[in-house]
Amino acid sequence: MKVAGRGLITRAVGLALAMLALAEACAPPPVIMTKTEAADLLVASEMREEGSSVWAINPSNLQDKRLLGSFPHQPGFPLRGSISPDGAAIALSLLPPGADRFSGARLIVMAKDGSSQKVMEEGIDYDILPVWSPDSQQLAFVKRAAPAAAGAGTGAAEVPAPSPSEVYASGVDGKSRRLLFKDSQSLDLYLVGWSLNGKTIIYRRFTSAGDQLWSFDLASGQSQSLSTLSKAPAYGVRLSPDGASVIASVRQDTGFDVVSQSLEGRDRRVLSKANRSVSSPLFAPDGRRVAFDVEPLQQGVPSVGMMEVGGEAVTQLSSPAGGKDIPLSFSPDGDWLLVRHSQDGRARSFLLRVSDGAKEYLDATYWLEPLGWIRG
Repeated sequence: MKVAGRGLITRAVGLALAMLALAEACAPPPVIMTKTEAADLLVASEMREEGSSVWAINPSNLQDKRLLGSFPHQPGFPLRGSISPDGAAIALSLLPPGADRFSGARLIVMAKDGSSQKVMEEGIDYDILPVWSPDSQQLAFVKRAAPAAAGAGTGAAEVPAPSPSEVYASGVDGKSRRLLFKDSQSLDLYLVGWSLNGKTIIYRRFTSAGDQLWSFDLASGQSQSLSTLSKAPAYGVRLSPDGASVIASVRQDTGFDVVSQSLEGRDRRVLSKANRSVSSPLFAPDGRRVAFDVEPLQQGVPSVGMMEVGGEAVTQLSSPAGGKDIPLSFSPDGDWLLVRHSQDGRARSFLLRVSDGAKEYLDATYWLEPLGWIRG
């Protein structure tokens, strides 16, 4: 089976985002309100043509929002990031204008209120989101050269070529930066997360042998293979809250399946079969439920479903009349789910209340990229 090169896939995504950005560039700016009470606030970047703004939004009152910062970047490449486990800091991955997405992104760290912004690293891979250590004191990130197709310039057909990667860890104070390991054989490598005890980093690497989960032991400096996810590339690999299992969208001959399994490959389950496109599965914060989007090849309509880990029944949370809904982020209490609806070249996001399916649309927004949740 032929596998498309990573550069082709990711550049296609970037082009699609750019087209959407231009379509919505003229939307009016959001209203700035003052937060009135403590709450779990959604932190998200809103992309426009000239860059992205980072907002803290109260899900119980969508007009209650705070601007945390604005960042210019390359059109079509949303500002991405994540919140530290202690909720005190935000890590941002930004692609400067004209920079190469594989080797030119900038890692920025700031306090949860948008203050104390500092550039932590230049030249990281935009597509690979840095991951926080469980004590919130370190970030792991990937640096690599732009991938090249084997046979390029020789008239030979393009085939996937190894993409040499270097994985680093650095203290958020900018100290103790160190190279953890190099990988020169993978066609693709992504960070999944740290173990809860902070002793290992989980990552996935795709080679001719398939897409596999690996762990890197920080004390010994050694990596070991844990299990195989699929023969083809896996997408949207998420680590469970307890750090013991993953959920992913994997390509099969019959389409894309949503699967879950332990890190070692045990207890593998197929949660959704034969989807038309890649799904975006999520663990709920309690680790007992998972949400994912489905788009059946044969029968049925696109929808967002949720099921108990180890269960069989799928509860349908959202089923649009047209277009597609994609789950993006659960609130810390699991009561809300941020969903992006895409249709006819446009995207709009809404908060869905899990208990009854009620939707609260985020007005005057174009492309929201969730960064996480903080306590107000």
